[in-house]
Amino acid sequence: MKKSKRLSPASTSLFQAILQIKNLPEARKFFRDLLSQQEIIEFSNRWKAAQMLDKKISFEKIQAATGMSPNTVARINKW
Repeated sequence: MKKSKRLSPASTSLFQAILQIKNLPEARKFFRDLLSQQEIIEFSNRWKAAQMLDKKISFEKIQAATGMSPNTVARINKW
């Protein structure tokens, strides 16, 4: 069965809450309340990989810089 691409109400609410963040200290507090330290690190690495992909950096260099698997980098590249 194909997964729906529609966002759940909870996801929509989360994204709306993120849009209300006004500054870096508020963002830190928001994400620390929601995520563990390890989850923040993993989320940050995904963001780093997305930025590197945008700069056309090779998958191999991204994997070396982030420690991500080829599958994870490929999944991020779909954005």
